[in-house]
Amino acid sequence: MITNSSCTVYRRSFASGQVKYERFFIPKVMIQRRDTSGIINSGMKDSSTPTRSSVIFIPLSSLPDGFRPENGDVIIEGKCTFSADEQGYGAAAASPERLTALSVAKRNFGSLRMRHIEVQCV
Repeated sequence: MITNSSCTVYRRSFASGQVKYERFFIPKVMIQRRDTSGIINSGMKDSSTPTRSSVIFIPLSSLPDGFRPENGDVIIEGKCTFSADEQGYGAAAASPERLTALSVAKRNFGSLRMRHIEVQCV
């Protein structure tokens, strides 16, 4: 699978009444950015409300042990050094470069090198 970047995933989870913060670095991913806009009645693009989204393809071989992306994860391209605590998570979530995972699908077909997880983000 072709890759073009790396990313850091920040996750906030709740267990036994406690908030837990985690950070995962994924060394090889493919990030495809999409910019979309609406078409108004005259057929012209309406640039007043552009939508930015991305799809991240993560080879199964690049995933850290025991990690799988989940909806709501905050993803930042590259190796991010924010700490894995409340302040680091807040900084990552406030970053203008952040992506938020909306859907996660495992694509477990084809050759072993092509198996991956697909993450739709905004």
